[in-house]
Amino acid sequence: MKVAKNQIKVVHSKYWRSDHFTFEYLYYFEVEATPEWREAFLKEKKLILVPTASAMSYRSTTHSDATPSWFAPEPVDLYDTYDLPGYPGSVWINKSNGHIFFEEAHL
Repeated sequence: MKVAKNQIKVVHSKYWRSDHFTFEYLYYFEVEATPEWREAFLKEKKLILVPTASAMSYRSTTHSDATPSWFAPEPVDLYDTYDLPGYPGSVWINKSNGHIFFEEAHL
């Protein structure tokens, strides 16, 4: 996906990678992006909207001790949540300000 200047801005980020010989990592991002970038990203990754009731179950894994306090802090119903079977993370989009929260873990 080609990103034009000023289409995306990183607001917060946290990344961890293990020194272990296996590939283990964990990351969290909060970004501001244009609606065009957001739609292109969702389409390219083939992510699908998750019903709010299902997204609530993600909180038990997404909001662990490693989760930064700034990561999708509002109640679940204030986000559109996207996922894909087999994708080791999820994408949360704040319905009021459009901020996109990414998280992924391979542990």
